[in-house]
Amino acid sequence: MSTRPDRWILCGGASHPDAPADALRLTVAGDEKNLTVDVAGITDALTGRLTPEIRDLVLIASYVLAADQAVPRGTADDTDFGDKWRRGFHFVIGVECPSLWSSPTMTDLLQRTLGYLSDDYYTFEFQQGGIRPCEQLTLSTPKGEPILSWDHVQDVVLFSGGLDSLGGAVEQFLRDKRSIILVSHRSADKVYGTQRYLINALRELAPDRTLPHVGIRVQRHDNRLRKERTQRTRSFLYAAIAGAVAHLIGRDRILFYENGVVALNLPVSRQVTGAKATRTAHPKVLKGFAQILSSVMGSPFEVKNPFELMTRAEVIRHLADCGGAELIKDAVSCAYVTKASRQHPHCGVCSQCVDRQFSVRAAGLERFDSELGYAVQLVDGEWDDEDARTMLLDYVDAAERFSRCQSKEEFIGQFGESTRAMQGLYEGMSQDVEQIGQAVFELHKRHGDGVMRVVSNLLGDNPGRLLRGEINPNSAVALISRTGLERCGVAVAPSESTEVSPWTG
Repeated sequence: MSTRPDRWILCGGASHPDAPADALRLTVAGDEKNLTVDVAGITDALTGRLTPEIRDLVLIASYVLAADQAVPRGTADDTDFGDKWRRGFHFVIGVECPSLWSSPTMTDLLQRTLGYLSDDYYTFEFQQGGIRPCEQLTLSTPKGEPILSWDHVQDVVLFSGGLDSLGGAVEQFLRDKRSIILVSHRSADKVYGTQRYLINALRELAPDRTLPHVGIRVQRHDNRLRKERTQRTRSFLYAAIAGAVAHLIGRDRILFYENGVVALNLPVSRQVTGAKATRTAHPKVLKGFAQILSSVMGSPFEVKNPFELMTRAEVIRHLADCGGAELIKDAVSCAYVTKASRQHPHCGVCSQCVDRQFSVRAAGLERFDSELGYAVQLVDGEWDDEDARTMLLDYVDAAERFSRCQSKEEFIGQFGESTRAMQGLYEGMSQDVEQIGQAVFELHKRHGDGVMRVVSNLLGDNPGRLLRGEINPNSAVALISRTGLERCGVAVAPSESTEVSPWTG
């Protein structure tokens, strides 16, 4: 358990005699309103009113995300494996259906699923609540016009504007010609702009068909709700809104598209352990979402990741094969998008950017990406920040370890965390444990082999420049070369200049 005291969160007009004076209060209505669930979005104009259970779910997910953003994590520290980042939350929430949410099964399910998703500690109490902001939950076009005819829709697809979700949208909409609704989290205006641009591009590629889009944003009206950037619980709200949309159109599943290496969440760097790593589409999390949605809907509900056994390079090739190659450069996969410039939408050095730069090359599709889109480019960029260097070298090191494994047993021996992912996949697939274990091993080996091919190409394409000292000493090529030499016992002094003295024999 966490040694840090729980932070009390009172939501939807709830009160509690034991709540401390500094309890965080979240409300979506009344004079003390500090939160708006803005869904471009869910209204009575569709096929009918949302059930009280679904309204509760959307608001609970909104409160959880708001608290996630309001309570800062501790200082990141590699030596404690992310423990300082873990927080404790005690929620007291006013709901319409307290008997559903207060059941031991539901509270345990919420605590386990959210705890694994964000690597925090949660407890919940539910009370009868009177706030019903139903008018905020509506489905409409971007111009605010209600959408009335959804009988043709076959699937609800979550869409972030990154390469993986774009690959899913292209597969469904362009290749398979299926009628889908895209559901997005509008975490920032820049992100929403990217999502709209890509969706309009998809519409232009199939002008005779419709592509509805629902955008979610939790607006915070108090600066005290803007202290934490990581937002690990945003996918819970994502799933809640997507589930609400699916319910309104009579569907019993939603689709998350995330490549398997990211979804299964084996540590690829000391910087992305624990809460610092994303578990948005981890099989264990998706199973929890499915169980929560099934309980709320009162019938079986599925949350699927069709890309769970594909590497990102394979997803990018698949995206191109489905007709979306020209959109690769426009998809944004950066963790620091709010700090990005128009010229450089990618920082280039976060875990997502590092993975993207390697994966596009591993897919052989770098001609469809733009190096100018990265503030720090893989080949000639200035990797002078220590954290950025560590991220790059740890990523390559993990890939090399994946690539070196020759059997499932060796892989599990080195990466014991993989067994949790295997268990999650086993519970959602009609294969035995041995087959799933082999599939997870092969997935990571393919990823590692792809990264190693890129490393080989980077070094092989630059031998002359390396020998002549023309490579920036802070470039990825120089850093990877230097690390390899040092591991061979060669002392490599850091270069203070790119100038090379002439050879005198």
